[in-house]
Amino acid sequence: MLKSSLLEILRTFSKQELIKFEDFVRSPYFNKKKILIKLLLIIKKYSPQFNDIKLEKEKVWFELFPESEYNYGIMKNIIFDLTKLAERYVINIKFGEDKLSESKYLLTFLSEKNLSKMFLNKFDQIERSNSTKRGNINVNGYYGFWIDLLILKSNVLNNTKESHILLEVSSLNLIISFLINSFKIFQNLVVANSDLNINYENNPVALFLRQISPESFHLILENAKLISKTDHFYLELYYKMYCMFFDTNGKSYSCFKKLLFDNLSMLVKKDLRDLHFCLINANDIIADPKYNLPEEKLSVFDSMINLNILTEPHGAISEHIFVYYVSLAFQSYDIKRINKFSDKFSNKLDEGVRDNIIKYVKSLNLFVEKKYEESLNEISRIDPNYFIMKLYLRYIKGRCLYKMKDYEMFLNEYDSVKHFIKNNYKLSDRLKIKLEKFYYFLNHLFKLRENFNEFEISKLRKETVGFYKNEWNWVIVEIENLCNKHMKK
Repeated sequence: MLKSSLLEILRTFSKQELIKFEDFVRSPYFNKKKILIKLLLIIKKYSPQFNDIKLEKEKVWFELFPESEYNYGIMKNIIFDLTKLAERYVINIKFGEDKLSESKYLLTFLSEKNLSKMFLNKFDQIERSNSTKRGNINVNGYYGFWIDLLILKSNVLNNTKESHILLEVSSLNLIISFLINSFKIFQNLVVANSDLNINYENNPVALFLRQISPESFHLILENAKLISKTDHFYLELYYKMYCMFFDTNGKSYSCFKKLLFDNLSMLVKKDLRDLHFCLINANDIIADPKYNLPEEKLSVFDSMINLNILTEPHGAISEHIFVYYVSLAFQSYDIKRINKFSDKFSNKLDEGVRDNIIKYVKSLNLFVEKKYEESLNEISRIDPNYFIMKLYLRYIKGRCLYKMKDYEMFLNEYDSVKHFIKNNYKLSDRLKIKLEKFYYFLNHLFKLRENFNEFEISKLRKETVGFYKNEWNWVIVEIENLCNKHMKK
């Protein structure tokens, strides 16, 4: 096949984009090699998959040069040149969509050429444009854009009172942009540490933020409030987001959630989506038992559904989000919620994973219908390519085996789980402990069902309540079921 990177790019093009790319390649401004046009026309015949055997290099060569012997070096260079053109086309398209960068580069040019009058007129036009208004740009883009533009204008005005005011505003923008980006990176570090067991203590951002006391942050916030109440809001919002990741009692979580939910209209969809996911990530840190963590996560996901920000910008939903949602809902047997979600979003999954997800949802339905063996059979038909799906399947499989009273098969699965935990570095310590504890509790449930013992059941109840502080506890439900059956005897 031709160079894979070229075909991978072309596979992403729609029919219309492929036509535009051909126009791009035909343009003498971008391409002066006619052989590249010929190569593209050959490749185009095999769109949109571009996986035909006729796209092997030697076969394409003889279409390009019917009378010539195959030359690996020349063919490699031609493919390379067309690949570079495809990359340049993508850059041009993305740049054309980025009106902020276009404006910034134009003003930079006018400033460099000392065209001050043109610069100031153009600056005023850009400032009045809807595309540069705060409500139309994500937080990072807004502050980064205006830092550069205000500094450019200050340089053009040079040592005037207005230039000093501009420097003051750009200084605030710089601090806000820097701190918000630092808070966001720190949040990513916390999540990476949780899921990948990565130590971030000496990361430059984490190290820097530890040097600033809460009192210093509040001084910065108060200073921002004197200059701009709106800028103060954005800085306070992201500061409270950062604080969530230190507070195990949930107070900072609740403060951030309230501030965010009370001001949804202040943020563009990208920022809303990111901040909702921050809530979900911070949820795992809360230790106060008054919070039902799965229900809390589901409430955040439901907010995302209502705001139409759960899916990716192109409309698809990722496998891990889909599986996470239905698994959370399953913890309380909320099968109506699972099916409503599945009906709404299953067609937005990638075709390669959709079949697995549909089987998973079916297995959850069968379990709630008490068709445990059928649920287990459905699980066995799933071939997960998403690693964490394997984790979720272990939980449902353990429940099925307990309900089926198949202790021998359960013990085999328990051994398999121990091996899975021991040999999977991708699993965080938190996830390993939760899975191991679940099977540990199940093992005790099996034994107590056969030989009921009030002391041991009381001990197990206390241990499970202590472990599952903030979530619906399936194990404790089964403990109560055992106690009720024993009392009836």
